[in-house]
Amino acid sequence: DGLTLGYFTLALPMAQLARNPAVQFDARQFEFIGSPYEDPALCTFSKASGITTFQQWQRSPRPLKLGSTGPDSMTAVMPSILLAAFGLPMRVIGGYKGTPEIRLAMIGGEVDGTCLNMGGTNNAWPTRSGVTVVLRSGRSALDPNVPLVRSLASTARQRELIDVIDMLTLVSRTYAFPPGTPIERRDIVRRAFEDTMRDSAYVAEARTASILVEPLTGDAVAAGVRRVLSLPSSVTALIAPASAP
Repeated sequence: DGLTLGYFTLALPMAQLARNPAVQFDARQFEFIGSPYEDPALCTFSKASGITTFQQWQRSPRPLKLGSTGPDSMTAVMPSILLAAFGLPMRVIGGYKGTPEIRLAMIGGEVDGTCLNMGGTNNAWPTRSGVTVVLRSGRSALDPNVPLVRSLASTARQRELIDVIDMLTLVSRTYAFPPGTPIERRDIVRRAFEDTMRDSAYVAEARTASILVEPLTGDAVAAGVRRVLSLPSSVTALIAPASAP
């Protein structure tokens, strides 16, 4: 009826992609409103790890420990894809309740780093003190000195896998109505969302609060969800082990 609006994260399409038995929906049927910003993933390492570049990660003589909050999160999915694409030495350590716990684990040397969305990274390390970001996904202009993971892909297979990360950043922060919501009501809210994203006062206030304003339309988000859920089995098989319940 247009009175219920949800805010979804990466876990929505990933749980369906991993065929989680708890999933009782088809994400492709939601009526997406839009996303206020693309939320790229950043791979961050503690100073104690000694890793300050992607190349150092590649050459590490030991598997680097990456903290993870759960199988449907970027903290597990991105490492899984990077492992498949580049064969990086790593071990994903799950069981952390949230980013603060991973941060403490990095400080204490329990893990070397983590791959988080940008929002989580900025909350945990707003000044980047004590950590180094060595890799990023997406199209955001923030952290321009950090290499884009796409720029490191040299084969068609690697580019196909990196496509998955980029697609997931498009659908990681989005608003949606449930299936069956009248289209005319969805479109009213879509227009209101887009008008808000263009409002100069809102944009100025968001910038003051260091909030990104790089909106994606509902159609763009819906297309991203369809692409994620249409990935070939040869690709999903590489992601599913890290995303299984």
